[in-house]
Parts: sequence; structure tokens; C-alpha cells
Amino acid sequence: MRAILVDDERLALRRLKIMLEDEVGGIEVIAMYLNSAESLNGVMYWAKEAINNIAARLDLAGTGNNTWSPDRNISRAEFSTIVVSGLGLMRQDVQQNVFHDIPPSAWYHDAVTIANEFAIVLGFEDGSFRGDLQITREQGIAMIARAYSLINPEASIGLTEVEKQLSAYGDESNVSFWAKEAVAMMISIGIVEGKDGQLLKPQDNMTRAETAALIQRLLQTTNLID
Repeated sequence: MRAILVDDERLALRRLKIMLEDEVGGIEVIAMYLNSAESLNGVMYWAKEAINNIAARLDLAGTGNNTWSPDRNISRAEFSTIVVSGLGLMRQDVQQNVFHDIPPSAWYHDAVTIANEFAIVLGFEDGSFRGDLQITREQGIAMIARAYSLINPEASIGLTEVEKQLSAYGDESNVSFWAKEAVAMMISIGIVEGKDGQLLKPQDNMTRAETAALIQRLLQTTNLID
């Protein structure tokens, strides 16, 4: 069984271990869900394989009438929940979150709280999370980069390499300063690909299909799935 094991001490932000275990005594394994999901009804789609793979593994629901709506935008709450589920970090004993706009009754309370504990989500300067907002591509990529760094804490990229990676895209100037390093690192390891002819479109909203593709590449790159 492939799993993520957390070595305690403030949830051990920088000591996440990836291991392969076979019912070893005393080790709690947090497994990913392997359930069936709604299909794309045979429609040819660029992310069909990633959608079917990730939707089945993480039990991601469709949008009704046996459809998955791959081009629908995704919220910050939904994206955070998918990342946390993909890494196998969900648990029951979740404390009160630090964001003032997430009540304990919010369906995404636990996932976002865990994501914040592992520094995958940081929120806004006013202390809010704004879970209902649609997540932009650069915001989503930044979360994926933090998740990647959690698994590979020594991963880094220098300023020269950041500029080199971004310069290949015609709209690199649209990437926010705070997101440049994360976007460049994800490009360099193959998790992020441009769209529409070498464009990053960092301010565009992330879609469900793009989310599935990013999560699949993250898990494959880190050897959490084949």
C-alpha cells in the first residue's frame, strides 16, 4: 500500500515521509479512496484520462446527470479539498481553523484547516480564506507547489532558472510576483504546462479538468501513484 505517513511534532511540516508499507504494526496508514466515479460519457477530452483516474481515486463527484463538467471553474474550497485528499492527509481530529470566514459547519472546514497546518494554503492578508471564490490558475499552481515542497522539502529553484522557465511563455509578465517562483518550479518539473500556444494564463480561473490534470501530475511526479 502506498501512503503518506506523518511524523508528529506540529504535524511535522517539513518531515513528511513517503513510504511503501504492508500492514506494518504500529504504523497508521492514511490511504486514498479508490471508488468509482461518474464518467465523461465517452467524450473525447484532453484531460479525460486524468479526470477518470483522479475522480475514481478520490471519489470526486460529478455535477449530475452522469456528467463531470470538466470546463466548469473550481472554487478555492474545492481545490484545497482535492489537494488534501490526494495527499491522503484527511483525518477526523481537526481543530478550529485560523480563517475567520470559515465556520465549523462549512463542508470544507476540515480540509482547509489541514491544508493550512501543512502550509499548503495561506489565505489572504485580512485573515480570510474566501473559499467560495473561484481559484485562479496561479493560485492553484502555488498550492500544488507547496504540496510538492511538503513531499520534497529540499526542492528549490534559483532566480535565474525562474526567469528562464517563465520567459518561454508569452504572458509571463501576467504572473504575480508572489507566484513566479512556484509557477516556474512546477514548469521545470513538468507538473505545469501552458495552454493555447505557450501561454500560462495565470489570472484565468482554474477548471475542474485542469485541477484533475495537475493533481495527477503531482501524484505521479512524487511517486504516490503510478
